[in-house]
Amino acid sequence: MRRPIILVSFLLVAVVASPGCESNTSNLAAPTDTTFDLADLAEVLFANRVPVDVGNEEMVSFFSVPARHFTVFDDDVLVFQFVGPNAATDVASTISSDGTTINGQVIDWPATPHFLQEGRIIVLYLGDDPQVIFALEQILGPQFAGG
Repeated sequence: MRRPIILVSFLLVAVVASPGCESNTSNLAAPTDTTFDLADLAEVLFANRVPVDVGNEEMVSFFSVPARHFTVFDDDVLVFQFVGPNAATDVASTISSDGTTINGQVIDWPATPHFLQEGRIIVLYLGDDPQVIFALEQILGPQFAGG
């Protein structure tokens, strides 16, 4: 008699824990793991039905690690993955509050910069699409630098 009760209990937990079928970025789960990385970001975006495509890597002049291009709601977002959360936090501390200077290097961005950091990654979004900003902030928390 215990097996049916246990089975029913598991089924109830699975139904209650399963995500809804609606596309809603207000349900995005914030990471709690300090090892949060670009694969985790892609997984959370995808799981919450945010349109995302992971593209190529490219080196940039202002960070020592390559940028991975993500397309989120048709906008380009750069994701930089560092060795660990301390490295990402250390690099984030070199970015001015308005996002125009990194480690003393002035950068003339083509659009408004938005920097966010969580775990091992720093995310840079250049633009002003509220959908993109909202989705990123729901996952990574508020931006630490930029417009």
